[in-house]
Amino acid sequence: MMFGTGTDWDKFGKFYGALIKKLQAKNIKVLVCTPASVGEKTDYSNELDGDLNKYSNIIRDIAKQYNCELVDFRAIFHEYNLKNNPQNKDSGILTKDGVHLNDEGNRQVADLLYKTLIK
Repeated sequence: MMFGTGTDWDKFGKFYGALIKKLQAKNIKVLVCTPASVGEKTDYSNELDGDLNKYSNIIRDIAKQYNCELVDFRAIFHEYNLKNNPQNKDSGILTKDGVHLNDEGNRQVADLLYKTLIK
């Protein structure tokens, strides 16, 4: 278990928002992304699912608050795994080891970012 190694929710949200404000003040278009996954089980039994879902919700709220483009890797990867991981494996669908993307994971990220950036 990783206790005490992450940023608490309030600090994370405040820092994220402050960073976006600074960028937008310089007329920089901001694109935000949720974290994808740490483990690919679809039943939310991966060790860090609770934390990743909470951070993802904070990022989604911040995207709305600051009118930023959002690439919701968390939701998209989960949806992909629901369709392509019927055995509820912890890796091998979009990642090599539950964290590092395999060829299909990299293809998904590249396609999503490309579609978002060419809008």
